Amino acid sequence: MDRPLYTISGLSHILPTSEACQILGAKTVRSIVRNFLRCIASTKAPAKLKQFKQNEQSPNNTTNGEINWEEFSHILEKGESDDETYWIDLFTAALMYDFANSQEKGIPSWCAHAWHRLMNLPSLKTYTNLTGAQLSQLQKLNASIPSPIIGLDRATFMRSGILFPHCIAPHAGAGGHSALMECVFYAIASPPTTILLNRLAKVHNTPPNTGYTKETWKQHMYKEYTRAIVEGINPNSTNNRQNNQNARTTLLLPDLLVFWAVVKNYRDSFQNREEEDIPIGFYQRSPNQKDLRTRFSDKGSLALYYMAKLMYRIYDGFQKKITTVTRDTLQRFLTDIHGEGTAEKPNVKPVLDRMFAIKNEDIPGHRHVTQLTESQFVQAIRKTVQIIPHSDDTPKELSHIFINWLFGIVTAMMPMDLLDSDIYFSETDSEIGAGTYLQAKLDMLQNSTSDSEIMNLYRKFDVSDDGSGVRSPSSPVQKQSSSHMHLYEVKRRFQSMLARPIEDNLAPEDLYDVDSDDTSYSSDNSSMEEGRHLPIDECEDETIPSKTSKLGDLPRNTIDEDMFVRVLSEPDIDLGHGGFVTPKIARLIFRGGCLKAEEVLRSQSSQSHLEILSKLGIAMDDRNKSKDMLDVQDRNFWNIHDVVLFGCTAVRGSLISDDEELPLLEFMFNMFTLLPGKSLLPSSITTENNNNQEGRFMTRDQIGGMLELLLEQFAYRVQADTPNSKESDENTNNDWIGIHGENVDASAASLLGLMHASADAVEDNQRLVPIEELVKQVFREIDKDCSDPSVTMNFKEFVQWTRAITDPNTSIEMTDRKVNPLLLELQLIGSIVFGVKPCVPTLERTLVEEIQKRFSFKYPTPDNAKRGPCGTRWFIIQIKWWKEWLRYSEETIILSLPKITNERLLVENGSLALQSGLRYKFDFELIPPLAWSALQAWHDGGPPISRTVVPFKRNDTSEEMMKYEIELHPIFITILLSDETSGGEARPFQQQYPVSRHLTLQSLLDDLCTSLDIESSRARLWLPVSRMRGFTGATDFILDLNYSLIDELVENKIISNESEVSLRKFEVVLELKDDNDSWPTEQKETNEMSEDLNQDQDTDAVLGNGIIGLHNMGNTCYMNSCIQCLSHTPVLRDYFTSKVYLLDINRSNPLGYEGRLAQVSAVLINSLWKKYNHKLSMDTKKYRSGQHVALSAPCITPKTFKDTLGRIHSDFSGNEQHDAQELLNFLLAGLSEDLNRIMDKPYTEAPDSDGRPDKELANIWWTNHLKRELSIIVALFNGQYKSLLTCKTCGYESARFEPFASIEVPLPEDDQVNVQLIFFPLEDQGGDAMKYSLNLRQNSTIFDVLQSLARTLCDEDIGDSRNDTSSVPAESKDKYQKMAKNMVVVNMEHGYISSIQPHSKELVKMSDRNTGEIPLLFIYELDPLNDCAEDTVDTAKKSNIPASTSDDPTKDTIVKQSFLALCQRRVELSHNPMLHPFSQRVFGTPFVLRISDLEGCTGRELYDIVAKRVERFVPEPVLRVLKKNKNVTKESDRPESYANSQKLRGGRKQGFNQTNSDSAETAFGPIPRYGFRLRVTSRNGHRCELCSWYDSCSGCLITDDDYPTIAMDGDTVAIDWHISVDIASSCFDELSSSIEPRANMLANVKKHATCQARRGKGGRGNITLEDCLHAFSEEEDMDDTYCSRCKELRTQTKALSLWRLPPVMIITLKRFQFTERVKRKLRDFVHFPLEGLDLSKIIASDKNTNSPARKGDNDAHSTFHPEMACGRKESLYDLYAVIHHQGALAGGHYVASLKSETDGQWRLFNDSTIYEVDGNDVIDASAYILFYIRRDVKEANLEHFWDTQPREGHGMSEEEVEKLVKSKDRCTIS
Repeated sequence: MDRPLYTISGLSHILPTSEACQILGAKTVRSIVRNFLRCIASTKAPAKLKQFKQNEQSPNNTTNGEINWEEFSHILEKGESDDETYWIDLFTAALMYDFANSQEKGIPSWCAHAWHRLMNLPSLKTYTNLTGAQLSQLQKLNASIPSPIIGLDRATFMRSGILFPHCIAPHAGAGGHSALMECVFYAIASPPTTILLNRLAKVHNTPPNTGYTKETWKQHMYKEYTRAIVEGINPNSTNNRQNNQNARTTLLLPDLLVFWAVVKNYRDSFQNREEEDIPIGFYQRSPNQKDLRTRFSDKGSLALYYMAKLMYRIYDGFQKKITTVTRDTLQRFLTDIHGEGTAEKPNVKPVLDRMFAIKNEDIPGHRHVTQLTESQFVQAIRKTVQIIPHSDDTPKELSHIFINWLFGIVTAMMPMDLLDSDIYFSETDSEIGAGTYLQAKLDMLQNSTSDSEIMNLYRKFDVSDDGSGVRSPSSPVQKQSSSHMHLYEVKRRFQSMLARPIEDNLAPEDLYDVDSDDTSYSSDNSSMEEGRHLPIDECEDETIPSKTSKLGDLPRNTIDEDMFVRVLSEPDIDLGHGGFVTPKIARLIFRGGCLKAEEVLRSQSSQSHLEILSKLGIAMDDRNKSKDMLDVQDRNFWNIHDVVLFGCTAVRGSLISDDEELPLLEFMFNMFTLLPGKSLLPSSITTENNNNQEGRFMTRDQIGGMLELLLEQFAYRVQADTPNSKESDENTNNDWIGIHGENVDASAASLLGLMHASADAVEDNQRLVPIEELVKQVFREIDKDCSDPSVTMNFKEFVQWTRAITDPNTSIEMTDRKVNPLLLELQLIGSIVFGVKPCVPTLERTLVEEIQKRFSFKYPTPDNAKRGPCGTRWFIIQIKWWKEWLRYSEETIILSLPKITNERLLVENGSLALQSGLRYKFDFELIPPLAWSALQAWHDGGPPISRTVVPFKRNDTSEEMMKYEIELHPIFITILLSDETSGGEARPFQQQYPVSRHLTLQSLLDDLCTSLDIESSRARLWLPVSRMRGFTGATDFILDLNYSLIDELVENKIISNESEVSLRKFEVVLELKDDNDSWPTEQKETNEMSEDLNQDQDTDAVLGNGIIGLHNMGNTCYMNSCIQCLSHTPVLRDYFTSKVYLLDINRSNPLGYEGRLAQVSAVLINSLWKKYNHKLSMDTKKYRSGQHVALSAPCITPKTFKDTLGRIHSDFSGNEQHDAQELLNFLLAGLSEDLNRIMDKPYTEAPDSDGRPDKELANIWWTNHLKRELSIIVALFNGQYKSLLTCKTCGYESARFEPFASIEVPLPEDDQVNVQLIFFPLEDQGGDAMKYSLNLRQNSTIFDVLQSLARTLCDEDIGDSRNDTSSVPAESKDKYQKMAKNMVVVNMEHGYISSIQPHSKELVKMSDRNTGEIPLLFIYELDPLNDCAEDTVDTAKKSNIPASTSDDPTKDTIVKQSFLALCQRRVELSHNPMLHPFSQRVFGTPFVLRISDLEGCTGRELYDIVAKRVERFVPEPVLRVLKKNKNVTKESDRPESYANSQKLRGGRKQGFNQTNSDSAETAFGPIPRYGFRLRVTSRNGHRCELCSWYDSCSGCLITDDDYPTIAMDGDTVAIDWHISVDIASSCFDELSSSIEPRANMLANVKKHATCQARRGKGGRGNITLEDCLHAFSEEEDMDDTYCSRCKELRTQTKALSLWRLPPVMIITLKRFQFTERVKRKLRDFVHFPLEGLDLSKIIASDKNTNSPARKGDNDAHSTFHPEMACGRKESLYDLYAVIHHQGALAGGHYVASLKSETDGQWRLFNDSTIYEVDGNDVIDASAYILFYIRRDVKEANLEHFWDTQPREGHGMSEEEVEKLVKSKDRCTIS
């Protein structure tokens, strides 16, 4: 039989699928098919899984049915459902069907159907026999493609656990080989199903050309279709040699089988592991030829041929060409697989040369080529394979560098143990299979995690969540389609409950109580941390999370009891109901749900755990059982799981019980047992068996309380459904019930069926009856002695009582008696409040009818108001859907129902306006709001269309004559909002808002104000006529609220009649008053009018407050901060805002910028100080230090300034970050030149002192400076400092008096460096660690750090941890050194130890070159050296291995120390796996092990040492395992390769003890002696360090025997815990986490007291600005400086001091350090005064008078006011601005803190955001540039500094400047 076209797959041209299956074996194929289908079922979204009718779902009655994917289990589930077995067997049989050798005449229908589904094709009849016209529209075929696709996409293919084990799973990081594995995927994947289907249809149906016979046409079809699939292109395309990878999207199951079969055939042929046996791929008898390559058997040749063709496809996946594979391609593969330079290695390069040496056909010899065709590549592989022989020169195995890597990967892909389910799931006494362990672990995890609880709940009640995670191994019970429910609406409603506002009477501090355990900062020095109190986010390198709690320590996304009660008991006007249950019952329901949650947790944490242990044969004594049980505390919250559980119990109980009410009755019974009452049992709530209701009872008191609650609920229901219930007296119903003490109303009890209507109390018209009589009646109905005071009622009796008929003659329905009304309320709550869909449609009908009945009671319908009173809200629903729902809710045969489709009722303009001509009962139906809420939750769809009852016939004055009806066609308008924030401007608020045509505008205003939670008296409505088309220039007007919108529009002649409303789009403005009770629009008009009146006046403009932000245009924070500080300099601000600067612009200065910089600066400063009609608003709470209140201040974009700045200075043209000081200096210099009054700068000389007095020399220098620069910048910012050089040889002094605009002060040099470290003590490694902060000298070593830590650990001088040991006693010093020798510093990278730092390494060499900071150190305490040595002596004596243990340096022998890094690994289940259900995951904290004489250490001794170490920190259950098996020897752990005792440490490179990542040896099989195995791994613990990555070795095993261990010094050893230890202890989940390992390791780090005294990240102590100024003036040596007296280069000292102080002093802290060794930012906290900075200490004294300043020394500074501007008299400054730099050297953020001149408030300007801050918060470690103003000029104005009068001419001449300088009675510069 010819093979059908549709069975041709991407690799079938290499090997037919049936042959591939024969190679793999039927059992293996079936296991692969099973796992493949289970993987597909678990990875596809449930929404795509098709549901069919019940008669189509059974696989036994038709082969054309679709797959019921929900029937497929987890791969760890051994059993199979009937559906699973059918489809698995069907696909297996189809895959193994041999078409070539079949004797059947035709293809069996079952086989055709199976192959079409395997290839994701529709049935054969869908695409065969199509006409030519149909072929031109093949896209219609795509709609018939079944879903989901049976195949793996690229992402799924590469995911860990699907095909790749965890240790070789590809990833994007280094060593991830993702590109290599993509080539593998594209080589074996197929084009999309749509392409295959269209091609298949065309090949099938295109008529043959003339000359084709039937046979040739069939061959042509095969050729064309095969080429299309293999090449992934259109067969008719001319570009048919290009392999488009994007066209290969899916890996199909047949291709996967072929892929594995080719490799398995190769392995079986050439990789026989039997010693001395010849693999079957070689001739079994040696022929005469000596060349081993001629020894291939026919099977071996074919296997090699298949393998070579497969390798060609893979290498072509990189080349992307079908025709050839180049040498460069193969070299690239070698680089990715083996590393750089592999192709040039001696054993590889000859292989490549031979492969690309092709034999000439015409002449002898070979020619070298650069590319190979497929056939050439196959031949090249055959001639270059290497045959590894046995010792007798017989073939042993085959090897090739281009094949070995794939062979290793594919071998790791196919875990044969998993595919053999009998072995994998064995449960014999001698051995427990890995599958049994894994299934037990999966059950344990699912029974202990909240996610799995929810998933179990979903399966139990047939609920699906589109984002569901873990799939259970248990097959769900098949459910009917309409019972299925999605969870989206339940989640949405739960989130809406979380978002409900909190009660006003709850104090905020009670709701948001934040409990912080972070003690790293104290209140005294909190401001010392950089940016600590500034509202700027900055992440530290190491963050120790703090604990926070909200709402009384409730978990996130939970609701508390008060919120729950409000939701259930308060009326909801929008939904038209008065509440569901009384507050008492609501609280009882809440606590009943908490009780249910506790029971679930208890049962899952105890029974399930013990069952698993018993199943695995792990015994636990009774005293340990209680320790392992989950300690369930009393819950006080509901989460989404509790909501779903309650809702499903209420309305989906029929899915778990034949009696649908029984689960809800059980919940109700448990709820009533929580009532107070005298309990006759030790515990009336919980028992040992929580699932057994026979163990729980209700006492007489609790029954009496239940009856009272039922009566109260009865009265509550009557009141809630009464019209205007809010205005009724709350006590009315209580009086009617008459609950007075022990008596209740007899009539109410009779109506509820709690007593006979003919009882004596009722017959005698007695109003009250004792509650005890009702309790006795309860016991009579359950046939119990009511006179017995100890009688109780269990759950079974409770059900009996609820269904007993108290009065057979009563006419009251059963649903209205006893607990049934409450039962109905619980169903309404679960289905409507929580949105859970009832599983039975008839229950939907019952609930909706109940809602309609209550709505009719709540809103009565008199003759003039058939739809209820005015304001009654109704929802509109399409009549067609409504009728379908009515049929649906009546049918006993459950059918599916589509979503609600209300779109057909609406017009097509995007609004909720109804189409005209719709008729009630013909096109739509009206339902109450609560009914709509229910239906929309259950069936989805929409949109919601609501309409309101309004009054008609408005002219009627009589209320009785008024007619009320639903308004179907309101007006839809746009609502604009105008408030203080928008400055009176109207902005969009609500689109398509419905407004009644008949109601007054007052109702519209009330609705809008209610939505904004404001009073309607503070709002008004007006019509913006000027915005309307055709009304340009018209005046806006206020709307009269006493009329409707239509009346106002007609009255103001906007429209002529009502019919014109639909022709226009109207806008209405809602305006809100500001805090001053003013209307923003009126204030806006007043301000605009005021501006117009003052526009042309010469009076000074009124300035604003300057509180305006600047937008960040991309790294412009440095510019914004500088501009804000300059603009807040008072005199400079007045200079620009008064337009005086226009008199000084110098456009001819060659050193300036033609005045452009001055012009744009003036414009920007004027914009910042413009008075805006915007009131700053902030939170009204009291301000305290440390709090930051954001202001709603306006902001502008300095685009023009930035563009101009970039044009005049190219360095600032881009968006790169710059130094704020660099820009500030440029601005001051540039503005000074642009505003310089000196037009022609004269040449001046800089004279030397030459014995002249300082005053005279300083005046000369200052005069020369003024002759060249005379500007407002000079007047404000320029000072003069004295630079004194003193020759050390001759003592000659040379002074210079240079001007400055700002000074840079260094931070005092300190030899300290701060070291942050985390210390892991020996007794608690793996647990909580401690963080320390130590200060050491910069030249310290690692050993000095360890000694300082030892001092701190001994609590001897925490405050100063320097390595100054001069004052340390010798005894203590020896103790510290001994402790330090028992510590080690490691490099920690992403949670694993990468290396150990030597003790002699200097800290400076560890510092970051960019920041200069010492990285966080990780320090481990080691076992004491002497103890370790002693242990080694003992073990050495036992094993006869010599060892030297002396640590005395005076002795000749020393102990050789070796270090091992240890990590822990445990079994972790993969997410939705296929072939690899588990991986070994690193968890917990790694630690270091120091061993003496590791070379002589045996494996047994190493296991003993490791077990002794882990005893210190492992949990108690694990410790029991260690102690229990301490003396047990497991010989089974010894590998066979260790049989030869001569094979010692050299064998570690031979891979003799490899561990495949999926083998049972990883964490299964016999339990080891200590419960773990040791393996040598890579640094991160992911794979083996010794084997090639593609070998999939998880680590070479270190055997627990008496042979020398293979571990060597510096290795990383993984502690692989046996899975039984994990399951028995149930504790590793607490140590591990889904977050990355390092974050998990630092999660529980505590902070030592040394961290409290931390001085910022720089680490030095308190520094004051005075210290920095002192460092600025300190002498320093200057080498090779010219001495005027010596006339030679000499060493001189240089001293700086200030001579003349400017009015504004700018001080820059030199935080950025650049040296040859390091570039860093100093983060030291510098304390600077806010007021009273005294600079007198650094003012240079006159050497003739020894006085820093004399009165009247102002001759050279007479340009300033004599009393305030001499520059040497006043030295006190006050701070007014600070520029902060946040972040590191490489990148950071600038902000500015500014003190307002008007109110004295400090504000932080963070670009466009402005905060109010406290002055003390400005002083922090981020301060960078300080702006101080001299006290004597704080109150001065511009005229004191500058001549503001117009002048003749331009600039000043040299003579004028000279005259100005000499004048001593002038106050200004002119």
